[in-house]
Amino acid sequence: VLINSLMLGYNKNLRPDSQVEVEMNANIQQIVGIDEKQQIMTSSLFISQKWADQRLSWTPNASNFNATTIMVPVKSLWIPDTMIVNSADANAYLPVSDYSYASVHYNGTVDM
Repeated sequence: VLINSLMLGYNKNLRPDSQVEVEMNANIQQIVGIDEKQQIMTSSLFISQKWADQRLSWTPNASNFNATTIMVPVKSLWIPDTMIVNSADANAYLPVSDYSYASVHYNGTVDM
């Protein structure tokens, strides 16, 4: 019920605000390979992003079981376009799986 009420009228194609500050962290999981001749390192990263979307805020109370965090499919949310600069990949945009979920906190903070 909470997710349905939050998503009612929500447009994922609209940025949450005129300017959105995105906190980003990247951790190397694995170095897959290094091609010294071509100077290319292939690696596996875990990238997390956090931003505020006030359209997704609510007040925890008895009607929503005092929920402070919910999980929402990222394909239902506005997400930032993130590019990896100096990528050897022709498409430098960060791919996001349609099966991924984001944590949405009652104050509108989204963790992906």
